[in-house]
Amino acid sequence: TPRNTAMSRHLEIDSIMVDPEAEEEDGLHQGDYSIVNGTTKREQNSFLTRLGRRSLSWLTWMAVTAAIAIVGLAVTSPPILQSWKQHHQPTPARLFYRPEDSDDNSRWTFTILQLADLHLGEAQNTVWGPKQDNKTWKALETFLGSPTSSYNNKNNHTAAYDLIVLSGDQLTANDFFRRNATTYYLELGRRLVQYQTPFAIVFGNHDDKPNDATGVAATSRIELLRVLQRHFPSWCVTQPGPSHVTGVSNYWLNIHAPQSSSSSNDNDNDIVTRLVFLDSGGGSLPQQIDNSHLSFLVQGNARYNTMVPTMAFSHIPTQEYAFSTNYCVGENNDGGIATPTSGDAGLVRTLQHNLSNVFALAVGHNHGNDYCCSTNNDDCTTPASSSHHDLHLCFGRHSGYGGYGSWDRGVRMYEFRLLNNNTTGNQSQQRQFSWKSWVSMESGQVQDEYGPYQIR
Repeated sequence: TPRNTAMSRHLEIDSIMVDPEAEEEDGLHQGDYSIVNGTTKREQNSFLTRLGRRSLSWLTWMAVTAAIAIVGLAVTSPPILQSWKQHHQPTPARLFYRPEDSDDNSRWTFTILQLADLHLGEAQNTVWGPKQDNKTWKALETFLGSPTSSYNNKNNHTAAYDLIVLSGDQLTANDFFRRNATTYYLELGRRLVQYQTPFAIVFGNHDDKPNDATGVAATSRIELLRVLQRHFPSWCVTQPGPSHVTGVSNYWLNIHAPQSSSSSNDNDNDIVTRLVFLDSGGGSLPQQIDNSHLSFLVQGNARYNTMVPTMAFSHIPTQEYAFSTNYCVGENNDGGIATPTSGDAGLVRTLQHNLSNVFALAVGHNHGNDYCCSTNNDDCTTPASSSHHDLHLCFGRHSGYGGYGSWDRGVRMYEFRLLNNNTTGNQSQQRQFSWKSWVSMESGQVQDEYGPYQIR
């Protein structure tokens, strides 16, 4: 029926919406009111009805008292409250590799689609601004494909992606006034969840940049994240980071072995790849990677097998991203780096020397660049070798039509492949990891292919 269709849509797109027609059909409000107030003559003259009314009043009082007691117990008992949350709140999607062949579980694949610098809402009070937003929405349809399934894609070169990463500057918030930013994030989320694919975000310097006219930020980072968590809890896998780490979008994600490959995907052996996201600030925050980020990286990496292949995402590049024709592949239209982060406590060096399992760091920010560079573990001036200690530095492709630059739009893709030669039961030592990347343009053209690189 139309009502059921509408309710299904609410459940799929907006988890907090309630269908009022369902409440009316239950008749609870009207029935309770009628019983309590005795609105009909038959009720007034009926002894049984009066007796039933008194019984119901006592039952109602007892139910309310019990509910208050339960709530009080939950508030004072964190384990009970946590258990309630786990059973009554939607669980974010977990990330899993896919077997390349349904008949062969020895080869697994996981693909990430990076959307960089959408800059929604730029110049929203002009004729030009909304036109750019409409072009961005159309570009997303091309990149992401048919909303019915991420595996039936219009663009063959972005097919079968398993995670969408938005790498910052989803908005141009300095053109916004109060509440506009949450409206845009809500619309962005509504469009993304149609593809039934998990998505993760990292904030950029424009997402909460203060308004150019008032000097006040329209919406904070945490408010923007709460919009996505509240309305799309099953698909938004982003979590706010620890309060002692500068910024909001500092968090780790685990990618598990295929679900069919183990009876349980909760143990460390089933975590075969990890992702880490860093908030490089800017906007209402200092634009920097500081020591709190570096400690967060080292400590988070030590929680699991430190040899698990790991990829990092942030928004603003560091000075090590300088372009070189000797070891960089891709377009360099911003003259190397337009604006590297103004504060860096040593991100790249920490990744090279303290987290040798991190094989790549991907950013956005510079709209004219989409190149990847290979560096060795000693410095950033020579190409990488075949060692797993090498770190690769990549730019995403400018995906949205807001922001500066008239270059053709596209997305950067990252494909992870695992060869599972597990014959001894020690899974972590039997898997061979490789990855590659490429840029898929809005036109469907593929360019800037990079790799594959193998990690044993």
